[in-house]
Amino acid sequence: MSAHHQTPLYTLLALFAAGTVVMSPALALAQAPTPPAPQVIATGIGEATVIPDRAVIYFAVETRSPNAAGAGSENARTQTAVIAALRAQGITAEQITTSGYSVSPNEKFENNGQRKILGYIARNTVVVDVRKLEQIGALIDAALGAGAN
Repeated sequence: MSAHHQTPLYTLLALFAAGTVVMSPALALAQAPTPPAPQVIATGIGEATVIPDRAVIYFAVETRSPNAAGAGSENARTQTAVIAALRAQGITAEQITTSGYSVSPNEKFENNGQRKILGYIARNTVVVDVRKLEQIGALIDAALGAGAN
């Protein structure tokens, strides 16, 4: 090869090498990962000890009768008596709620697999929010005495 033909090749290689050196920092910056957003991470464990000052008591009221209407009306009468007994112990109306009312058949299955309905059971729950723990024993006695189960 003549000197005339080698010069453009050397020039081209020199320009390529110079461009690579000049462009490498720009390419490195373009590909650099973005730093994570600032954040605060905290972990802690705590413990608190308190003296109980409230209780919740659930009194079941369950009644049975040959028919559903009788079980329901007897349950309402017993529930009213339980609530009156609790109120007589100083429990306010706001501290008493009821929940879970249901009426279902009281049934048994005979030896031949036949279902026999013996009557009906009405169930309800009287819930009491007790704010004076020293009342618990007297409240249980009063509710059971009035027909709670």
